[in-house]
Amino acid sequence: MLTAKEIVDGKIWILEDSGKKFATIQIGPNGTVVLIDNERKKTRFDNVGLLIKAYNITFDKNKAIIIPKPHKKETIIYGFPTDSEPFNSLFDVKNQVPIYTRSANSEEYFCAGYYVIRIITKFSPKVKYTTEFCPRFVKINRTEFDGPYATDAEATKQLLSRSSK
Repeated sequence: MLTAKEIVDGKIWILEDSGKKFATIQIGPNGTVVLIDNERKKTRFDNVGLLIKAYNITFDKNKAIIIPKPHKKETIIYGFPTDSEPFNSLFDVKNQVPIYTRSANSEEYFCAGYYVIRIITKFSPKVKYTTEFCPRFVKINRTEFDGPYATDAEATKQLLSRSSK
């Protein structure tokens, strides 16, 4: 039997088979349910009942589940950590952020360090912020942000000062 443990209240669950992650369940904006397995294959259901029937799922009643972040070796670019080996490192003068690619031939840039980034949702008029480690450069260009910060603690401190305003 598969067990679903809630990660985000009423929106996202981790589906486990004997304690090992099997898939992720997400509720879409129109009530559809998406099951994403470990191979990133997506299966859509019209409602939760059909998903439960198809996979014989029980939902765990525990509310707070903390998922540990994997620890990777950090490399430093312009004084800020990255989560992978950097290639083509540059400093974007306009945004004042260090950027790099994750492979020699890649055209997608990432920002080194920790950032406080504004979350834009069409479902909530309230302005929300979150911390991110090494976000895509495109994201930084498209939204309001603070950073870079050298540590997660510095970014979290900025996030808390923003939320107390």
